[in-house]
Amino acid sequence: MRWLLFTLVLAGCPGTKESATDDSDPKESTVDSPTDDSAADDSAPPTDADGDGVAAPEDCNDNDPAIKPGAEELCDGKDNNCDTQIDEGLTQVTWYMDNDSDGYGDTASQMTGCQPPAGSAPQGGDCDDNNALVNPTALEGEDGLDNNCNGQIDELGDASRYYFDNDGDGFGDPNAYQDATEQPAGYITDGTDCNDSSRDIFPGAPELCDGVDNNCDTQVDENPTDQTYYYLDTDGDGFGDSNQVTQACDVPAGYASTSGDCDDSDATISPGATELANGYDDNCNGQVDEGTAGVVRYYLDADGDTYGDPVTYQDATSPPAGYVTNSGDCDDSDATIFPGSPEVLNGSDDDCNGLIDDGVGGTNRYYQDADGDTYGDAAVYQDATSQPAGYVTNSTDCNDNDASVNLGATEIAGNQIDDNCNGQVDEGSSGTTRYYYDGDGDGWGDPSTYQDATVQPSGYVSQSDDCDDTNANVNPAAAEVADSLDNNCNGQTDEGTGSGIPNTYYADTDGDGYGDPNNTATAFTLPAGFVTDNTDCDDRTNAAYPGAPELCDQIDNDCDGVYDDQDSDVLASELLYLCYDGDSDGYGTASMCRSGCSAPTGIPTAANDDDCDDANASVNPGVTEVVGNGVDDDCDGTIR
Repeated sequence: MRWLLFTLVLAGCPGTKESATDDSDPKESTVDSPTDDSAADDSAPPTDADGDGVAAPEDCNDNDPAIKPGAEELCDGKDNNCDTQIDEGLTQVTWYMDNDSDGYGDTASQMTGCQPPAGSAPQGGDCDDNNALVNPTALEGEDGLDNNCNGQIDELGDASRYYFDNDGDGFGDPNAYQDATEQPAGYITDGTDCNDSSRDIFPGAPELCDGVDNNCDTQVDENPTDQTYYYLDTDGDGFGDSNQVTQACDVPAGYASTSGDCDDSDATISPGATELANGYDDNCNGQVDEGTAGVVRYYLDADGDTYGDPVTYQDATSPPAGYVTNSGDCDDSDATIFPGSPEVLNGSDDDCNGLIDDGVGGTNRYYQDADGDTYGDAAVYQDATSQPAGYVTNSTDCNDNDASVNLGATEIAGNQIDDNCNGQVDEGSSGTTRYYYDGDGDGWGDPSTYQDATVQPSGYVSQSDDCDDTNANVNPAAAEVADSLDNNCNGQTDEGTGSGIPNTYYADTDGDGYGDPNNTATAFTLPAGFVTDNTDCDDRTNAAYPGAPELCDQIDNDCDGVYDDQDSDVLASELLYLCYDGDSDGYGTASMCRSGCSAPTGIPTAANDDDCDDANASVNPGVTEVVGNGVDDDCDGTIR
């Protein structure tokens, strides 16, 4: 009875009966009734089949992750954001059906969409969309058709096609043309320009290092005219070998933009290295161990007063004759003038303290210091018994209007200023080149107007010696003509212009008698530094010319296109005899030898071929024979 009562109570409890249509009620039983609409547990979350973060009940297409509420509407013919609209809010373009695929469609068959339908064109105006020879830009011909869709037939039977030359470089845009019997203004007959918005881009233009096809040959930066010289940097120290040069738009692997390395096999030796006391010219300045430990700087003592001239010195390990270690002499031609000498009333700075006749009742000379850098102008001074305001005793300022220019300043590269007042401009400025102003654009600059810079300034060139930079017909490479001018800048006027024609001569920069075919001068007489021969393959070194002995120096010495041991003409005396040394004991294998300019990288070699067991480093002609081991240890052919 109690069990029956419990059962009846349980069956009558509200909220435990399953819904026949909805599993979402949390109060329903976890066991589905036979009439439930789902066989799954009511507690399971809704399904997200495409994994886009939106469940099936809210996602209007749960099989495409690009479609869900809030998604960006795309031009794809779908309702991406589930708002029941397709491609809404996107730019709609008018398209025209183009049956003949000539780029012009039938105006009457226009459509609107954000993407071009198949077989459509963005412009109408085709008066016969079944004939590709008929459209608004077609050439009118004598064929009984209105080819150019202007409403007339065969009206331009003798017309020509002209191309618009937008940039004025003499080459027209092949896609912008007119067919006419007379040439329209701004149009030309050539239609081969690949970029009609740039005057510097046209067929035959100079190719430049700019990532652009300048000459319209579909190639970019091939054989550019503005390549930079780079130098082989074998040791990777940032300074290259001046004799190993290549040209490129960008620095090639293993090369450096700065030359001057005096030993390119040692990364510790370069123009930027610090000099060490090691018997080497570490900084490539032509001196060995200068200014290093163990080396002392000695100063010339010309007047024998035991004080030397600070400007004249030698670095040495022992004092040279006539030199001293003291550098304080302000007048090394007078033995009575030196630091510590008694000051007397004689108009001289006897004690080298920068003051004249100080302490002896006389006046001193003071120099104006207009820029306040403690260095005075030697041309502006006062003689007084006490120092006037704005004046100093030092008179070495070479520019008293610039506080950054004085004897104690550091020289700055490329500013054309003698910053340290030593009479030189930009000395010691690594990486800078001197460029000359080319006022007349003839490729030769005015030697008196220049800039020192790391990059070539606009309007400047590397060649100087133009004797008239206002006349492009006057320069060292020009031909002399009878015009009362020194056309070729050789100091003569109208020489050799009486008869005949000028000749072409070739620069012989390295003085080997063979000229550079790319560096010419046209003249009636042979200019200095030029020759008639134009077969030099490298005019930077006199070790390279046709017929020169081929050396192991990484240069094509004989100008035959190959160099070093790749050239069969290389001198035998230059070659090394190298044999494979498998056990690295300094003795090679006779059957594996070759001659070459250098040893192969990563392969052990030796300069002999008498190892009798190249797999055992304890067996070679240099070891002592061991008695009783059954081995020919010393390779003499005998076992003891």
